[in-house]
Amino acid sequence: TYGGNAGRGAYRLVVETSRAIECARSEVAAFLGVHDTSRLSFQPSATQGLNLALKGLIQPGDRIVVSGAEHNAVRRPLNQLAAWGATVVIVPTDDRGFIDPDAVEEAVSQEPTRAVVCQHVNNITGVIQPVADIADIAHEHGATFIVDGAQAGGHIPVNLDTLGADVWACSGHKGLLGPAGIAVLYCAPGTDPDELVSGGGPGAGDEPFQPADGPSRYESGTMNTPGILGLAAGCRYLSSHSTAIRSEEHRLTSRLY
Repeated sequence: TYGGNAGRGAYRLVVETSRAIECARSEVAAFLGVHDTSRLSFQPSATQGLNLALKGLIQPGDRIVVSGAEHNAVRRPLNQLAAWGATVVIVPTDDRGFIDPDAVEEAVSQEPTRAVVCQHVNNITGVIQPVADIADIAHEHGATFIVDGAQAGGHIPVNLDTLGADVWACSGHKGLLGPAGIAVLYCAPGTDPDELVSGGGPGAGDEPFQPADGPSRYESGTMNTPGILGLAAGCRYLSSHSTAIRSEEHRLTSRLY
């Protein structure tokens, strides 16, 4: 139905596709508690979004504090940044897999820290980390708080306007019930990583560089229209069924225990 290439022209099919994508952005943003839709960009995967944030915000010489339970989507980019001259400090989990906020504060307070990185929900154990407490600690010490929310969206209530994350990335094909190959990246006001990819896209026009503002800065290339609209459909479904889904997950978890 929407076969135009968003932002590439002014004929009817392109305009309709562009409008459909922006409507989808508004639906996904509303479901995740994002008031300013310009802070939410669509990405090919949460891995891509996390790479964008980490490599767009962290420079050689910066210090990063990270939990010891991260997915490779965080661990490997940080290893690469460490090879380029960043310092990565790992805070181990306790014996249940939780990150102790006091341990994070101890690590952050030792030296100036550029970023604190933590998962929202663990992909192996299902542990829900105390991200709101860690956000407060990071901000008290002037650090940017980056959250891997790949396993959180759709499974637990998320309100990004109040969570405290400066960056939050989430897969679309997991709890948000979208198709594969789509994800979202939220960057709070004042947090603007350098783009990872440059090129054509909505709002690019004939300027020599990427747009400085808005999601188009991070959406170079042809947009994944089917993925974006499918993700919005998943969020619409969850808006009326998420409580029942969580109840069923809790029932199955209790049965497993």
